[in-house]
Amino acid sequence: KNLQKKGLTANMTEEQATSCKFNPLANVFTTRNDCYSRTQELVKSFCINTSGKEDYFDKQAKNYIITAILYLCECRDKKIDCGFPATFPAVRDFLSMPTEQLMEHAAKMLESPIPAVRNGGSDMIKTYADGEGEKVWSSILSSVTSYIAMLDDPNLREFFSDHTVDTHLLAYKHCSIFYVSPTSDVTQGIAIARLLY
Repeated sequence: KNLQKKGLTANMTEEQATSCKFNPLANVFTTRNDCYSRTQELVKSFCINTSGKEDYFDKQAKNYIITAILYLCECRDKKIDCGFPATFPAVRDFLSMPTEQLMEHAAKMLESPIPAVRNGGSDMIKTYADGEGEKVWSSILSSVTSYIAMLDDPNLREFFSDHTVDTHLLAYKHCSIFYVSPTSDVTQGIAIARLLY
């Protein structure tokens, strides 16, 4: 109604109104030299620190998310079945699995030719194996959760689970993208908007 007052109308069928799906990992290819920088920018876009300070746990959390993304994408690109698809919700599932299982994947990361994956796996193993490892490990994973807990929302999981939006079309056609936030959490809403941008 507010749009109509401004002279804006949208006539569309229910089928046309169906949301496309967007998987940010669809554009991360581990065969490219810029895979790390692209992933780093991706993670930076949605990992918002409201305190303005970034401590050790925040930095490690971002590194673990980057490592997980590159590992899942590497498995996809090499057609290796690691038990997780290369999708955004899968990153949440991957980093939430029992530690013993995650360490098994970390051991496999050591064989990766991608430095960020290899170093990330090594860091995970060293952190957990350290004398104070369990406490530090839990604190890092707590920070990870704070960044990607939005993926617990079933609607967001569905939206980020596949890639059906034609990004090439958006580059050549004049169009409007409407983002309707599924949450009242402002920080989370901004994170999702930046991720889409």
